[in-house]
Amino acid sequence: MTGEPKALGAVQIMIWVIHVILGGILCSLQYLPMSVFSGVVFWGAVSFFISGGLSVAAAARKNGSTCLVRGSLGMNIVSAIVAGTAFIIYSFDLAAPPYFYYSCSSFYSSYDWNYTNPRPCPTVSTTTVR
Repeated sequence: MTGEPKALGAVQIMIWVIHVILGGILCSLQYLPMSVFSGVVFWGAVSFFISGGLSVAAAARKNGSTCLVRGSLGMNIVSAIVAGTAFIIYSFDLAAPPYFYYSCSSFYSSYDWNYTNPRPCPTVSTTTVR
C-alpha cells in the first residue's frame, strides 16, 4: 500500500475509542437520541475498529498480501460511507429536540401503580423553544 496506512489505521482506532466513549455517554442520558435508536453508536464503532485493524495489519507486512490490502481498502470505503451516514444522523440529533424520555415510573411494574414511596425523579424540562 502506498501512503501511510499504519497512521490511517491508528487514527481509525482512536476514532473507535472516542466513538465508544461518547456512545456510552449518549446511552446513559436521560433521553435517548436518534443515534442510539439507529444504532450508529454501535455499528459505527465496529466499522472503525475493523477498518483500522486491517489498515495496521496491511502496513505491518512489508510485501503486503493482496487479499489484506484489498480487504483494508474495502473496509476503508465502508468506513467512509458509515462516517457520512453517522454525520447525517448526528446532525439530526443536534437539530431536533429530544422526544424520547423515559419516565421514572418505568422502574416499577404495572401492579405497583400505587407505590407509596417512589424514588425521586430527576427534573427534566420538556418545553421546546418555538
